This record gives sequence, C-alpha cells and structure tokens, in this order.
Amino acid sequence: MIISAAINTNDLIFNDDYDFYDWFGNVGTDFIKSALSIYGAELIIGVFIAGGGGVVALIAIAGVSILISAVLDEIFEVNNVSGGLTNELRKLQI
Repeated sequence: MIISAAINTNDLIFNDDYDFYDWFGNVGTDFIKSALSIYGAELIIGVFIAGGGGVVALIAIAGVSILISAVLDEIFEVNNVSGGLTNELRKLQI
C-alpha cells in the first residue's frame, strides 16, 4: 500500500493529466486487491490448517497470498477495475 500510494502520489504531483480521481481509483483498487489476497489466503489456510498455526501457517499464507494476488492482478487488469472505479468517482463529483 505504501508503494502504491508513493507511485500514485508521484504521478499526482508531476503529471498534469493525473488528478485526485485517478489517485483514489488506483490506490483504492490496490487496497481492494491486497485486502482480498491477504484475507483470502488467511481464510483458505485457516480451513486447511485449522489450529496448526506457527511458521508453516505463516509461510503457507504468504505463498497463497502471492498466488491470489497474481490472479487478482490479471482479473483486475482484464476488467479494467481501476478505470471503472475512477470513472464512477468522477460521476459522483465528490
């Protein structure tokens, strides 16, 4: 999230065609992807390693989270979720 915010803030400052709608759309999309991948991985591993805990569970959560994140990146890219979110924010005129 910090890296996403830093990259998008850099674009906001130095790119004249980039505005707060773009910033919120891109950072919001990254936040949604990271939340889904982390909590999804915890849920999946929690079901399979119920109560096992420890280092094995943490490594498994990290691996599944990376896998889920890669799949979500592809799905969000194909469906242009960031662009859709940005357009919906523009329609609201917040």
